[in-house]
Amino acid sequence: MWHSNLSKQASAVECSAARRCTLETVHNIVVRTFERDFSEYERRDKLVVEGILPEVRVLYVCKKLSRFDQRSCIDYRFHLDSRQIWIRSIQVATSHRRHGIGSQLVRVAEATANAMGIEEVRILPIPSSIDFWISLGYAPGPASVCPNKTW
Repeated sequence: MWHSNLSKQASAVECSAARRCTLETVHNIVVRTFERDFSEYERRDKLVVEGILPEVRVLYVCKKLSRFDQRSCIDYRFHLDSRQIWIRSIQVATSHRRHGIGSQLVRVAEATANAMGIEEVRILPIPSSIDFWISLGYAPGPASVCPNKTW
């Protein structure tokens, strides 16, 4: 398991377990973050925010960067009580790899987590993705070994 402790940004926390929030509030935060931080975002893209608080799932599929046989997407879960986000899956269509799309998708998830008061990102990388996660500053080991980004 890898994880990252997110540094607190100056922006105010918009939603957290301590602060009353609704699924609609979470949806609005996610949409604003994609609009602001993901250059390829379009309103026609598939963006699903679902769940029963305090656990929320976000699934985003970028239609412009997907093909019939390959998707460019990210799937992550917020756990507001434990103040964690799990990035469950990230995919970029082969024809769009090595253009920063995957990195942007991860940064959007991290920015959304920050806006919601989430302090930790966790991932379970597959062997072929390890170089990608290392390039984003993640590293294997427990949080006490590497407090910034660990898996």
